[in-house]
Amino acid sequence: MAKRRVRPSRVRQADRQDRTWAVVRGLVVLVLGLALAAVTGGYKWHLARKAERLRAEGVPVVAQVLERRNSMGRGGGRDTIVVSYAYAGTTYTKRILCDGPSGCDRNPPPEIVVRVDPVKPAEFVTNNGSTDDSAFIFNSNGGIPYGLVAAAVGAGMLMSARLAGRRATPGGGSPVDPPTRRRHPSANRRRRSANRRSQR
Repeated sequence: MAKRRVRPSRVRQADRQDRTWAVVRGLVVLVLGLALAAVTGGYKWHLARKAERLRAEGVPVVAQVLERRNSMGRGGGRDTIVVSYAYAGTTYTKRILCDGPSGCDRNPPPEIVVRVDPVKPAEFVTNNGSTDDSAFIFNSNGGIPYGLVAAAVGAGMLMSARLAGRRATPGGGSPVDPPTRRRHPSANRRRRSANRRSQR
């Protein structure tokens, strides 16, 4: 039984679909990487501006250190502490980075001084620059480099898909099926006449 021959047009169509999906995947990785780097950078900038404002406008308050959590090993990683303070008759409790993004070098003291926003008492900054929302996931040292690496990988995927498309279509044009050779009607009539003469 003869094998069914695959038409070249179908092969080229499958190749185009593969390149299209490769472009889509590259775009997704590129956009996600750039978004991660941009969001991380923007959040760090927000925290820096907030810490600067609270240092200038905040009211100093003594806070109790209730707990320390070391999730990445002593002396580094995202070490956090839970602090609690009272302001204007209300008690506020928050988990923050222990000593900035680099972690704790030693056990924190039982009490620290925080500068509280008099308008929004739930917001504060410590003497080492940790704000009340410093433990958020985007305040990390790896967000920007990881995002840039992912963006570079996505750009490489796009470039590979583009080069594959150029190799498949020399000259930059879109691939087309080769013209089908058709026999002229007169040639078909001559062939039928020759067959009848040979059968006589």
